[in-house]
Amino acid sequence: MQGHPEQSVYNISKGAAANLTRILAIEYGQNKIRVNGICPTYAKSALTRALFDDKDFDTTFTEPIPLQRWGEVDDIANLAVFLASDESSYLHGDLIKVDGGETLCRYSV
Repeated sequence: MQGHPEQSVYNISKGAAANLTRILAIEYGQNKIRVNGICPTYAKSALTRALFDDKDFDTTFTEPIPLQRWGEVDDIANLAVFLASDESSYLHGDLIKVDGGETLCRYSV
């Protein structure tokens, strides 16, 4: 959703995934196959433990987020379950952020 300096390969891969989501939605929609993308921020997991255990990083990361907390794996999983359910039957081709409002406040320089 945002560019990050000195991470061009990462930025390119995210842009490609976003565009793939959009084109698959166009191509498969006529077959009643819904395609949406989940765009999470960091969530507490075994992979990010070193980051959320680092108090300096934790403060720097969470302070500007409106909800002022890390995401939980369940925050992302709950969206995935919703998107797989009939409750989201008219959501199609969307990129949905699960970030506590992070992208509302952070920007790249």
